[in-house]
Amino acid sequence: GATSLALADRSHCIIALPTRNTVQSKWVIRDKGTREIIGYDNDIFPIYGGFNDTKDALIKYLNSRSKEHPIKIVCTYDQVERLYMRLTGKIEDGKGGYVQDEAQNALCVNATKFRLYVDEIHQVLDDYKTPERRASIRGLLRTIAIFNKHENTTCITATPLERKYFFDEIKDLRVINVDYEGFFAKNPRYEDYRRKVDLRKCGYLAPAVIKIVREHLEGRAFGNAHIFVNSVDFIAK
Repeated sequence: GATSLALADRSHCIIALPTRNTVQSKWVIRDKGTREIIGYDNDIFPIYGGFNDTKDALIKYLNSRSKEHPIKIVCTYDQVERLYMRLTGKIEDGKGGYVQDEAQNALCVNATKFRLYVDEIHQVLDDYKTPERRASIRGLLRTIAIFNKHENTTCITATPLERKYFFDEIKDLRVINVDYEGFFAKNPRYEDYRRKVDLRKCGYLAPAVIKIVREHLEGRAFGNAHIFVNSVDFIAK
């Protein structure tokens, strides 16, 4: 819901997501009944390795936007720093900072006009532990620090993340928790919106979930089933 709000509001924004599949999911338009892809949202500019990751593609998109149509860029973590440098016409100074590159001035954009949303911020911690991902994650963190100076950063996760595990770049962010139990306690008129939770013990999670899905798809179980999974790897599996 948080990234959907970011795409719907009137501000320029960059949304950083962990995988190319999650980037694609924000860009495609699906039939509400069949869930088949029926088109693409031209208001959104998706970027991941090998797709739209060139300066020319970015310029073409920026030129297509008007004052009435805010810039909405959705990209993978590893594209964030490169995107920032292209937007602002900067290059790395070799000391962990940036300097203006005269050759890049055609793309100069005021970064204070953008909001940066980093989804699944707990995944950034996991990615940083992977040596081959560390350089790109450091680039993401440097960019977060820049947007933090203008209070234009929002980091989002549905996975509990203790403050002691926060990176230095996000440790000063104000933390907001969405407390569903507290909401229902204070708003009893919404009590009917609660859903039954069916607890089942299982030896192996993936086969158990597949069994439940098949029961509904094949008409052996009824009702409007919701299965919430907070793992991109598990969803793909």
